[in-house]
Amino acid sequence: MSLIRTVLQPAVVLAAALLSLAGPASAQHAGYRALVIAGDAPATVALFYPTAAADRAVPMGPWLPVVAPAPPSRMPSSGG
Repeated sequence: MSLIRTVLQPAVVLAAALLSLAGPASAQHAGYRALVIAGDAPATVALFYPTAAADRAVPMGPWLPVVAPAPPSRMPSSGG
């Protein structure tokens, strides 16, 4: 038990220190589209994708990402 504590405790402290340095995940300057997934309980999800379109700040709850909202006709396609 002492060996586990001796090895594991510094690893956990190091991991916590490194995580505190990490910046927040961000979808800034990306294309954005809200989609509704059908099912028993429909869910609204956000799709972010790379784009060269002009972006603007869009309120999303407590966040204010800078994204390029796209109408369905401007959605990227997989090509196929």
